[in-house]
Amino acid sequence: MSDLDVNAGIASPKTIEHATEDINIKPTSLPMSPGGATRRTFFDRSFSKLEKGGVRGSTFALCSAAIGGGVLSLPYMFVIVGWAMGYIIVAVSAFAGVWSNLMLVKLSEKHKIKNYEDILLQSGGTCL
Repeated sequence: MSDLDVNAGIASPKTIEHATEDINIKPTSLPMSPGGATRRTFFDRSFSKLEKGGVRGSTFALCSAAIGGGVLSLPYMFVIVGWAMGYIIVAVSAFAGVWSNLMLVKLSEKHKIKNYEDILLQSGGTCL
């Protein structure tokens, strides 16, 4: 008898070649914990090599995209324009950001629009 015959109805097959269902769960000795016996420790998960397409690599990529070069270049901007002008530029940028978000909210409330796509369609038509 093969592994597939022995485990039929009890657990999913162990290899991708024997996978027969849409969702195959590895058999484990721990109830209610698929893969619990093979789970990595916190240290291994946190300090191992970053794998391509892994959760940690994706998290770092998302953070670097969200922070962006603009925030990282703020100290250089302060050196170029000086402290006083740097604070003025940051304050004006913050005011412009808050103002533009308030305009979007007021437009969406006025026209009963629920998302940005519909706001663009309402304001600029299909060319946007």
